[in-house]
Amino acid sequence: MNKERDWLQKNDGAAPEGSQYEQYKREEFLYKLKQNIPHMKELDCLELGCAHGEMTELLAADFRSVVAVDGASRYVKETYKKVHILGNVKVVEAMFEDVNNRAKFDVGILFHVLEHVKNPEQLLMKVRKRMSLGGKIAIVVPNAEALSRQLAVKMGLLERRHDLSDRDEKHGHLRVYDRGELLFQIGQAGLKVISMYGLSLKLFCDSQMEEFLSRGIIGESQIQGLWKLADEHINLAGALMVVAKDKNDVF
Repeated sequence: MNKERDWLQKNDGAAPEGSQYEQYKREEFLYKLKQNIPHMKELDCLELGCAHGEMTELLAADFRSVVAVDGASRYVKETYKKVHILGNVKVVEAMFEDVNNRAKFDVGILFHVLEHVKNPEQLLMKVRKRMSLGGKIAIVVPNAEALSRQLAVKMGLLERRHDLSDRDEKHGHLRVYDRGELLFQIGQAGLKVISMYGLSLKLFCDSQMEEFLSRGIIGESQIQGLWKLADEHINLAGALMVVAKDKNDVF
């Protein structure tokens, strides 16, 4: 655990900086989350991995309260600066496994978290235990079968779809997921899937998508069209999104 903490402190710039395309990813996630979780203003949220705080700001606008956790000092400071005036957000510096807050939450957010941790199943079990009755956990991970990753293989940039690219390694990814691997880990953690979506359907890499947006080659209408196509072609989307709950929860 100390090695992981040391790595975070040395590499706390690994999360992507804010950009228009990254913001669209967050908006797509929340758009699809709201299809499963109504009345967010009445609910309390636990966010693991707040990074630069852009998602935390969006969650704070939708939920009654948010506890945002990150193990990197820089991210905690950045997030605090963004959200401290909002009044309904608490920012905590801690490794996910070490969070001592015993409060229960209605919703847990793991937006691009599992690919960074050594034992995803153990983390999911811990988060499951922090959920209140009827609580839901929203998970997003990079998709090994993504169309853009398949193109990278055809171009010779990757040997296999599950291989980590230079960008993956820069951002501290330990793995990418296919659908079966994600569902297996969720099941092993005592969770069952309520809904599954595709996110960030794209043919090109993120930096190219950002350039297309900045040049006006594509715009919001194309991006939102891709949101719908991602759900029709989940296995080809850039990321996989699952909403899950405790398998013993009848609510």
